[in-house]
Amino acid sequence: MIEVLQVETEFARLRDLYDEVAPAAVLEIGSYQGGTLREWLTFGDPLRVVAVDIDHVNPDLYEEWRQPHTFLNIVTGESTSDHARAQIEELAPYDWAFIDGDHGEHGVMADTRMVRPLMQHGSYLVYHDIVGDMACPVYAPGLIVDQFESEGYEVTRFVDGGIGHAAHGIGVIRIP
Repeated sequence: MIEVLQVETEFARLRDLYDEVAPAAVLEIGSYQGGTLREWLTFGDPLRVVAVDIDHVNPDLYEEWRQPHTFLNIVTGESTSDHARAQIEELAPYDWAFIDGDHGEHGVMADTRMVRPLMQHGSYLVYHDIVGDMACPVYAPGLIVDQFESEGYEVTRFVDGGIGHAAHGIGVIRIP
């Protein structure tokens, strides 16, 4: 069974928002085993979903999750490589982007610089792991969410608990 590798209560609130928004065009950077990708493909009613990962672990399952009218594009490689970037840009704009790839400062900043201009007005840019762990309490995705908030963007955080043994938390930025 493929798990959603998120704190269940945090992700339940994000899924409620996803259902409410019902985005037509979804981008996920960091699909790994496909748990969150399965949610985007089976909930809501997306017309287009783009899944990006260095190494898709379960790509054969993606087709089973896809609704008949949903175009699914699987991009294998680093999100900021020329190959991946070209595909991501070609399929833009997006109503919903879930960034859960490289959590280092350089990686998450590069993903943000690439994805932000590809977002539609009124769309949602979502970051996972905005709260670090005991070894690294200040985590780059959280710093990016803080930066958006300081610039006046509408920000919602789904965070259950403080700093623990694993990074967690979800930050949602509404693109004006």
